[in-house]
Amino acid sequence: MKAPAVDPGGGVPGDPQRSSGAPDQLTIANEVDELHRVAAWLEQATAHFDWSPRTAFKLDLMLNEALPNIIHYAYTDQEPHHIHLRVEDRLEQVTLEICDDGIAFDPFAQHRCADDSSLETAAPGGRGIPLMVALSDAREYQRIGQINRLRVVLGQDETGDRQYP
Repeated sequence: MKAPAVDPGGGVPGDPQRSSGAPDQLTIANEVDELHRVAAWLEQATAHFDWSPRTAFKLDLMLNEALPNIIHYAYTDQEPHHIHLRVEDRLEQVTLEICDDGIAFDPFAQHRCADDSSLETAAPGGRGIPLMVALSDAREYQRIGQINRLRVVLGQDETGDRQYP
């Protein structure tokens, strides 16, 4: 079945089971086993759009931070749900969009993790959101109806020499 693109108005049309194969979008089930499909899709999109290894790495890191959290924490029932992924490649930037119908959660409104002075005293968890903030040039969360829409914008690193905060 062909998966529709995420409606720009924030709605998630239809009940797709699989992606259309287009390199700019993918729809997955809310299951951890689907993460291998995400990795393959990102590899296909990277080749299609000719992204630098550093841009692909940042996208992979963001997907691996966001998706497991959505899968594990966004749903209060055991029913199947769909998570829609889309990328936009525009000149010098890439936008990653993740839409789900889980509970409302604005990750960018959350407090940053404590700045631990050593690995031995650091508490586990809480570093994914600050990492996504540090790696992105812009970010936005919207709750549109029953849909969470998370967008992050990355400047493309052609030479891979960008310094991270």
